[in-house]
Amino acid sequence: MKMGFGLVSLLVVVGIIAYWMSFNHPADTVRQGEAVKKEVRQLAGKDEEGGRAMDTITLEEHLKNGKIDGILVQDIIANGAMENFFGLQLDDLIIAAGQMEFRGTTDGDMAIALIHEAYMKRQPLVVIRNGEKITLPDASVLEDSGNPEESASPLQRQLDAIKPGVAQ
Repeated sequence: MKMGFGLVSLLVVVGIIAYWMSFNHPADTVRQGEAVKKEVRQLAGKDEEGGRAMDTITLEEHLKNGKIDGILVQDIIANGAMENFFGLQLDDLIIAAGQMEFRGTTDGDMAIALIHEAYMKRQPLVVIRNGEKITLPDASVLEDSGNPEESASPLQRQLDAIKPGVAQ
């Protein structure tokens, strides 16, 4: 009788542990940790490999009448942090970062620092591309939870948003 009671008690304990593990599986913690690591890297201004995000792009002041008209993307590394997050392309003219517009200012270094800060804080950039004013990345990327399995790159989201059959 004592042995039967002990066996039932052991099975109940194993059942409780199995039930608890179904909600608190160690793999869930690891998955959450990866998402947090990605967010922390971005807050630190780093890319996936730990390099500086700003090293994946070359920016240059674009002047008009001696004042800054915007910041020109002179060179960008394919699949680099700035391309992957914002969807920036060569020859994009960045005219604003977050809430700060660059047109008419005289401090190009500050404008470039604000672009870097926009990456770290997941703020949008306003860009002139092929004569059209666009905001990068789109709002859904900025609201994204950071789960890599649920999100596409900003560049892919822009491509998906293009309506088929519409000539530009």
